[in-house]
Amino acid sequence: MLGIDPRAARATWTVILVLLLCAIVYAIRQTLFLFVLALLFAYLLLPMVDLLDRRLPVKRSRGPALAIVYILLISVISSIGSSVGTQVAEQANLLAQKIPELLKPERAAQLPLPDALKPLGANLAAFLQEHSPEMLAALPKAVLKAVGAAAGLIFVVIVPILSFFFLKDGRAIQAEILRAAGASRYHGALTEVASDLNILLAQYMRALVLLGLTAA
Repeated sequence: MLGIDPRAARATWTVILVLLLCAIVYAIRQTLFLFVLALLFAYLLLPMVDLLDRRLPVKRSRGPALAIVYILLISVISSIGSSVGTQVAEQANLLAQKIPELLKPERAAQLPLPDALKPLGANLAAFLQEHSPEMLAALPKAVLKAVGAAAGLIFVVIVPILSFFFLKDGRAIQAEILRAAGASRYHGALTEVASDLNILLAQYMRALVLLGLTAA
């Protein structure tokens, strides 16, 4: 009718839908990446949460187990951050004390540079020695600006929060999705895919943890 081939029309409509889906995924790629990180982090904490949930007397909610795990996690991160920050501050102070000595012309002459570059090394050392106080004074401000501009810091806050809700209501969310697809002919396939993904992600995070412990 009207010279329109139904098969060509269906194929064209399918291509349009696929391209539209790809465009939507590309537009929300950062949000999707955030959810993927939160999901992987939830699978990383899942064995500990399940262990505490089985041992605690409260069986109706996973809240107490989640609270204990997150308190331990915050304590470990705070202690590591405090230790690393202290060492970084000490090393920075030590470097600031040694920079004038390292930039002396006689030390610059001892650098293993080609003969053609030795005058350049001496001039660079003299320049750094002259302007090192200003550079050291501006370094903390530059570091703070770099930290403030780092958009990735949002992951430190958002990922654990999303992971908390995944751990708390993940099973209920999965059950609701499967229940919504209950009348569909793909219900059995969706159930198998969900089960396989659950096992796959759990084993993947377990393998990463074992690999990290082995490398350490």
